[in-house]
Amino acid sequence: MCGNNMSVPLLADAVTVSGAERETAAVIFLHGLGDTGHSWADALSSIRLPYVKYICPHAPRIPVTLNMKMVMPSWFDLMGLSPDAPEDEAGIKKAAENIKAIIEHEVKNGIPPNRIILGGFSQGGALSLYTALTCQHQLAGIVALSCWLPLHKAFPQAASNSMNKDIAILQCHGEMDPMIPVRFGALTAEKLKSVVTPTKVQFKTYPGVMHSSCPQVSAWGRGEGTGLSRAGLAFGNDTCPWAGQGLKPGSKSAASRAHETCLFPVLSRRRLCSPCAPRAGKSLVRGMARNVPCLQRRPCCVERRRLAGFLPAGPGVTGSVVSAGDDGGEGVH
Repeated sequence: MCGNNMSVPLLADAVTVSGAERETAAVIFLHGLGDTGHSWADALSSIRLPYVKYICPHAPRIPVTLNMKMVMPSWFDLMGLSPDAPEDEAGIKKAAENIKAIIEHEVKNGIPPNRIILGGFSQGGALSLYTALTCQHQLAGIVALSCWLPLHKAFPQAASNSMNKDIAILQCHGEMDPMIPVRFGALTAEKLKSVVTPTKVQFKTYPGVMHSSCPQVSAWGRGEGTGLSRAGLAFGNDTCPWAGQGLKPGSKSAASRAHETCLFPVLSRRRLCSPCAPRAGKSLVRGMARNVPCLQRRPCCVERRRLAGFLPAGPGVTGSVVSAGDDGGEGVH
């Protein structure tokens, strides 16, 4: 592969899983808030196709308003996770340009744009949607996991000059997602149908799945088809078009585990490990209203089983803000 990676800032440090054969296609996959490209590269390396190059860049570390201005890997600032929350327009557009620079680099180095899939999970999936829909290259497809369309009010006008009005979009969402509710995913799917050819948008939901990617990945991978074949691209019903062979049924990807450990509902400072407790501040959020990352990625902050299931709905889980006492012990009762 020729070209200078140093001329593309995100590509210089990105984790790349190279193909075993001559690379004729590429997948650029963007991680979620607080994660890195390493966990997704680990997951993709076990299900890679020999002619596909997988690129997993790292988001820059910036203060995130949603998480009390703590510095963490984030593609752009987040003020909230609802459709009406304020958005970091400048940050979103800058992040999209950085991803477009990676696409441009791969095209210049011999991979046709119609053989490049852009995908992502959570915040990374959101950025993949915005980037592809405003891109001047005709891409192969978009894989958007558990996410939303940033700056949605600007569409379809924002995509007026895009080459991807006929792009295939595979959007997947867990029906029990407490962070980005599935109804937000459904609203996104309807919005996407006003931007691209409606029949090209697939919105798949997964019963019982939280804010996690692994059940989606394993479901797509059980078929024999690869989606991104040597000859072309096709999104199959149970085929993972960007990964290929799939994970073992019921297995949990490293990417999903890392995201669950890194981003969780704050229940009580008693549940936080000592390096993380001071970071929680004096305002704790009850239920799912806000999420604070454990920068140490320690499962001691919230026990593993409760973390995987998050918090059941019921009395006392209202999303209201509560103030911690001097001992930092007040939380969900």
